Amino acid sequence: MIPQIVKVRRNMAKVSIAQHPITVELKRPVKSSGRAGGINTDTEPITIDPQTFKLYSYGRLWDIDERSSSGGTRNELLWSLLGEYDADVKKGDAFEWDDRYFEVRFVRPQTLLGYIVSKQVELRELT
Repeated sequence: MIPQIVKVRRNMAKVSIAQHPITVELKRPVKSSGRAGGINTDTEPITIDPQTFKLYSYGRLWDIDERSSSGGTRNELLWSLLGEYDADVKKGDAFEWDDRYFEVRFVRPQTLLGYIVSKQVELRELT
């Protein structure tokens, strides 16, 4: 039986998501073994059924842009998703929202008493 406090925390995540929901179709890359022992991702990604998350920015990254030949600085917004405990999301998934493209960098299940109560998903905006 699931403890009441776990049910409360799951409901708190659901309420938070409902305040600023976005519904997205995640694209999951298909990985297969290559001939030389590498991994191929050349096939079309799988589309996961639409899911609702809360998308939010939680800060900025100021850094020296090592990719720039001029040695300039980089200023990126840091993005995250909040998902329910049973959200189907994995590292490498990608989605489009509001003409912006995002890729999942990390998925951090939030647990209480050994139960997943929500999922925090760190994103990278693709430009």
